Amino acid sequence: MSDIVSKRILTRKSIIGFGNHKLLSVQQVIDLQRSVDLVKMYYGLGKIDFIPEILDEIGIKEEMRIPKPSSGRDFHLLEKYLPEICSFYRTTMDEKQKGMQKKLENASISDYKKNVEYKERFDLSKGANMRRNRKSWS
Repeated sequence: MSDIVSKRILTRKSIIGFGNHKLLSVQQVIDLQRSVDLVKMYYGLGKIDFIPEILDEIGIKEEMRIPKPSSGRDFHLLEKYLPEICSFYRTTMDEKQKGMQKKLENASISDYKKNVEYKERFDLSKGANMRRNRKSWS
C-alpha cells in the first residue's frame, strides 16, 4: 500500500525536499532572497501549501490565495498576481537597503580600515604563507 499525500503544509523549519532547494528549509530559502521560488511552488504545485505567516512574508495576500489541495498548476494565477508580488519585493528590498545604508553610515571609517588591514595580513597566497613560515623557522 502506498502513502498518498493529500496536502503538505510547510512551516519555516520544514525542509523542502525536492527541486533546487532540496536540502534547504523554507526560512533558508527566504533568507537567500529566493522567495519567488516559494511563490512558484505555491501556484505550481497543487498539494503544497504554506502557513499564513509565510504567505504574508512572501507577498501572497489573502485575496491571492487559492484553496489547497488544488487540481493542479495554477500558472494563470501566477501570471495575474506576479506584478503585484514583484512590487511587494521591491518595496521590502528598498527598506532592507535603507537599513543597510544606515548601518554603513554609522560604522566608522577606522573600523573599515581595520577590516581591510586584517584581510590584507591574513588573505595571502599559499606561496606567501610558506615564505612567511620559513622565515619564522630560522
